[in-house]
Amino acid sequence: MIRALLVALGLLLWPSASAAHARSVSYSAWQLDGSQASVVVRLSALDASALEKAGHDRPSGALARHVRDSIRLVAAGEPCRGEAARERLGDPEWVEVEWAVRCGRADRLVLESSLLVVENPSHLHMARVRGGGPGASEHVLDARAPSAALSPATPGAERFTRFVAMGVEHIATGWDHLLFLGMLLVLAKTLRRAAWVVTGFTLGHTLSVCLTVLGLVVPREAPVEALIAVSIGLVAVENVWLADERRSTALPAISVAVVAVGAAAALAAGRPVALALVGVALFSASYFAWMHRAPRPEVGRAAVVALFGLVHGFGFSRVLASLDLDPSRVARALVGFNLGVELGQLALVVAVWPVLVMLRRVSDRALVPLAASGALCLSCYWFVWRAFGG
Repeated sequence: MIRALLVALGLLLWPSASAAHARSVSYSAWQLDGSQASVVVRLSALDASALEKAGHDRPSGALARHVRDSIRLVAAGEPCRGEAARERLGDPEWVEVEWAVRCGRADRLVLESSLLVVENPSHLHMARVRGGGPGASEHVLDARAPSAALSPATPGAERFTRFVAMGVEHIATGWDHLLFLGMLLVLAKTLRRAAWVVTGFTLGHTLSVCLTVLGLVVPREAPVEALIAVSIGLVAVENVWLADERRSTALPAISVAVVAVGAAAALAAGRPVALALVGVALFSASYFAWMHRAPRPEVGRAAVVALFGLVHGFGFSRVLASLDLDPSRVARALVGFNLGVELGQLALVVAVWPVLVMLRRVSDRALVPLAASGALCLSCYWFVWRAFGG
């Protein structure tokens, strides 16, 4: 088992530069005023880097123009005219572009987006629109649904279902989150144990989503995304270790050492994830030492899954936090979004569990190390891309 994991770890040295990275999300805030509008678009520095590699460099203003041309407002079937776009200074992890829009008419408004659909086909664009009616409306655009008709703010029930759908879509297209959940299910021999660990994950990410949306915590995206990748690798390693009845001390030691090397590399490169990785290395060392003699390892596993759930929740939360919701709508958004995430998780358990039962019957001994090897390869690649690719 250890040999298989070491082979998987070695594949880290040869990642494909063209492989898709984690699903990206951009945001826009629109203020409508009759036949005119102003807009501010935010995209991550990593996504901006992908656009620059495609020829839209920032110094010449090509990136700002490309963003403006990729997100369009249409009135009565006629494209509105976008004024000169410019970048705004702000958070170094984000690129902000703003411009004004003028339309010939002020009716039958439609928002269209083709931003990053070529560079990252799974990209989501979240648009928040004010004006044209009381309150605000939110719209989710992607390659499958690149346009949305703008209308006055919808009733509360419809808004709630929109947030539920947003939560379902976020977990269903977040491959890193799904892989983490899959690793939790692989080792669970009964539905009761599966429910135990998934509940720990749920409690963790629900808490961090609430903290972020309420403005009590402001996480940085790059370290969070890198730590999500690390969490997948550590759970994969732990699966093999627990399946081997915790006999090996080499496997936990190698895992902690790899995280420590990653922390040193990030520190040398001046990456913001460095200190977080130091903390993860220290925590992992303590956790494996305690679990080595713990009488009920499933309890400790549920606890650490809840902690990792906090990290994943910070990844979920940026979808809601960037919408800048009115205080009167925060509770509805939190309940709806978290409900959607839970429905997505439940759907995954229902879909995957029969397959896992069948695979255990075929070869129970091979399932855990093979699944862990694949997950470890992906987590290593995601970590390198997210921690050092920007």
